[in-house]
Amino acid sequence: MKHRLKKINRGIVLAVILIIGLTIYIICDYSKFKKETPLIEQTLTDYITEFSEATVTPEKYQKLNAVYSDEDSAALTNKLYGIIDNYWTINNYNNNDWGLTKSETKGEIDSFVKHKERGFIKEVSVDMNKFIVKKDGPNSALVIVSYNLSCIGNQDARMLFPNDHYYYDEEHFDDESPKQTNALYKHTNEMHSEVKLYRTKDGWKIYDAWTYSNSTHSRKLNDTENS
Repeated sequence: MKHRLKKINRGIVLAVILIIGLTIYIICDYSKFKKETPLIEQTLTDYITEFSEATVTPEKYQKLNAVYSDEDSAALTNKLYGIIDNYWTINNYNNNDWGLTKSETKGEIDSFVKHKERGFIKEVSVDMNKFIVKKDGPNSALVIVSYNLSCIGNQDARMLFPNDHYYYDEEHFDDESPKQTNALYKHTNEMHSEVKLYRTKDGWKIYDAWTYSNSTHSRKLNDTENS
């Protein structure tokens, strides 16, 4: 009887030790995650900004009906691929059904670059608005981010959003059915993204992302704004 009680007591002690150890691990892991939240936010800010700015059209193509050469198309692809390789990783854990993986995001780049007649973009600006950062399992984070993405280009400008691409068409313009000209427009987008990141030895990397535009508006710039 005493021998059985000793075994039971030993089992209870071990269980308590395991529970205490697991509790300490969870607390420490969560504390570490909270400390890394600013780094996660900065990683996404840098990625969205760098990717968006990379879509600015080279000056020689900033004119109506300009067509990218094969050489310059390949250079753009390599540039955007480089950004993806720097900020993304491959991870099959807990992906969204509607999200894009690293390889799928590169596929969106390929689709974008194939449109050699895609208007032109002179400048891009990104204004980050709101971050909601949540722990999403071991070494994983889910970030819901809202930001404004604006570009100045002609009315036919096709801009590659992070993880998607979008074509500005007539329904988003102040004036009706604009004719193709070199006139400049400001295209403004209210963007929302759900992004999953994984903690790697090289820092936090994106492995799944879903982006959509909640509101899109295009306005023709006047002569003063063009100068």
